[in-house]
Amino acid sequence: MPSPPAPGGHQWDAFIAALLACLAAAVFVGLRLVVPAECAWLPPQSEAFSPAGVIPRVQPGCALPDGSLVTAVQVTGADAALTVEPGARIVSLDLTPQRASLGHQLWRAGGTLVFVTALFALCGLAISRRPRDQATGSNLVFSAALLGSTIVTVVGLPPTWAFEGAWRWLFVVNVGFFYTLAWSGMLAWALQFPTPLTPWLGGSRARALVTWVPPVVWATLAAMIGAGSTFPGWMARAIPLQTGFTVVALSGSLAVMVVRMARSRRPGGDPVQRQQLVWLGGSGIVSGLLALALWIVPSLVTGRSLLPDELIGVPGLCYVAGMTVAMLRYRLFDLDVVLGRTLVFAAVTVVAVSVYLLTVAVLTSFVADQPTGVAVAGAVAVAILVNPVRVRLEGWVSRALYGDRDDPYVALARLAGLLAAREVPWPAVAQDLRRAFRVPYVAVRTATGTLVEAGAEPIEPGRLLTVPLVHADDTIGSLAVATRGRGGRFAPAERRLLHDLGNQVASALHQERLDRELRASRERLVLAREEERRMLRRTLHDDIGPTLAAIPLRTETVRRLLAAPGSAPVAEVLDRIEHDATRAAETVRQLAYDLRPPVLDELGLAPAIEQRIPAMAPLAVHLQVDGVGADRPALPAAVEVAAYRIVSAAMDNAARHAEAQACWVSLRLADGALELEVADDGIGPRAGVRAGVGITAMRERAAELGGHCTIEARDGGGTLVRALLPMERRA
Repeated sequence: MPSPPAPGGHQWDAFIAALLACLAAAVFVGLRLVVPAECAWLPPQSEAFSPAGVIPRVQPGCALPDGSLVTAVQVTGADAALTVEPGARIVSLDLTPQRASLGHQLWRAGGTLVFVTALFALCGLAISRRPRDQATGSNLVFSAALLGSTIVTVVGLPPTWAFEGAWRWLFVVNVGFFYTLAWSGMLAWALQFPTPLTPWLGGSRARALVTWVPPVVWATLAAMIGAGSTFPGWMARAIPLQTGFTVVALSGSLAVMVVRMARSRRPGGDPVQRQQLVWLGGSGIVSGLLALALWIVPSLVTGRSLLPDELIGVPGLCYVAGMTVAMLRYRLFDLDVVLGRTLVFAAVTVVAVSVYLLTVAVLTSFVADQPTGVAVAGAVAVAILVNPVRVRLEGWVSRALYGDRDDPYVALARLAGLLAAREVPWPAVAQDLRRAFRVPYVAVRTATGTLVEAGAEPIEPGRLLTVPLVHADDTIGSLAVATRGRGGRFAPAERRLLHDLGNQVASALHQERLDRELRASRERLVLAREEERRMLRRTLHDDIGPTLAAIPLRTETVRRLLAAPGSAPVAEVLDRIEHDATRAAETVRQLAYDLRPPVLDELGLAPAIEQRIPAMAPLAVHLQVDGVGADRPALPAAVEVAAYRIVSAAMDNAARHAEAQACWVSLRLADGALELEVADDGIGPRAGVRAGVGITAMRERAAELGGHCTIEARDGGGTLVRALLPMERRA
């Protein structure tokens, strides 16, 4: 078994229990082959035993009519006289070895015998590989007890043995005690595989307690309720009691496996153990539900199963197949699709059979003389109740296996709530995506690398499905999702849901990128403003301030020189005063120009650009204006400054860096925005070269006004600068 070994020594108690179960069955079958008996047998079912006698099953050609109630048996030599009701008739049967008839019975139960034999072989192989694993020991007890009790059930108990002799108690040990031991062993296995459900279940003492207490309690209760009764009457009470123990143990095992399968899908679970539980738990649940629906529950309610007892082990072949795959770790295809439908089918079968039997049993107690009407009422009850149950079961199973595939609104709403936070909790987003699809790994990746991931990335190639994250035709990143198993695929509905969730993630990533760019732009604006302030302060303090402070001093010097006749340097001092005043005025004028070019106020945007054209020589600049000019309404000051700066920077780049011969400038006013283009025939933008201060400034000036600026290669060579500056026209 591919579960981790538990510490401890060899499990002698499990080997002894398995040996006793097989030995008891071998002794009883050996007696049946050797000891002469009549051509009839009794299965361990309530319908075969009653306080009045027994109702055996007969072989073909037997003188005893099928369905006869045998109330007494008298054995004389090689003959047996059976008292049969009604009428107290005496039927005489020969007592001979029943080898041929036993062989025929074993042949009829071939499917069941193949199941129990294969299960025993697999459990033996498992414990040989992991002799210290408590789960393999429990599985060995389960398979050995089930094998022995099943064979004894198939060969049956001769009616003569039910009235006299000690061999009947060996039959009870096999079909009662060891059969109960089998299902309690299965419960112990479910509690211990692949790891103990709780720490105290990991030892051999806990395993022995869970395994042996149910059969011992059954034996004690059976002895108490059957005290003073005949053997047939005692069996009529002991068999339903044993069936109840079986239902409880089997239902408990299935419930534990369901819990384990659900836990295995939690984030951080072992993918190997999850796959083992899918095969073992899923196939075991299907087999158990079918056995409950078609044999065990009907036998408990009506005393007779819906299908022949010889076929009770056929559904178990599904469990044997699942166990084989889990042991070999062979996962060629995704079992979840088949498993989901089979689980729903098996569960619906159990519900339908239970509803039908319960309805028939209740109505029969009131209307016993109308069997047809009772049957019709049971069918109507099944038709009314089964479909809602099926729909609900499909929802549960689908949610457990596939996540929110069949209810995409839940996944979308939950993810939208996470992405709506001021600071997106990306680890929680990844975990939610993993939960929505029930997958082992999810990662959100951007151009800079993996943003966040959840789970363990599979090492098998081809197990990652990558979905591009696109927002407004801009690929922001990708969403990587691992399939649930090797060779697994996502259904079309899952792909659609994955695409929808990816759109939400892409929108959140785009919003975060815009926020980062906005913060960076604000930081650059603040830095630029502070740099301008520092430059102004430095210019005023270091240049204009000293110049202006020197003028009064030199004026005082001139006054003193004038007071002293014959002083020649007066003209020189006046020249210095003139020079300082002129320089201060030029500095102030340049500062004012840097804040806003005065030519814009004097001439307007288009003439201001025309005035710059001669300075661009030898670059030939061609200006085209549409809707912008002196005869047009004035543009907003911010738009004029931004457009003038962008055009000036573009022309400077064309003359200094692009080695252009000609440049074409276009200004157009349309739809409440100023569109400008500056194209040149230079070398064009270089690939891989980062934007400099000038290009960044152009883009930021456009962004400040809510517009945009792009720089790209021009068709035919050169560079094309385009800018859109939104504005409000003045009256």
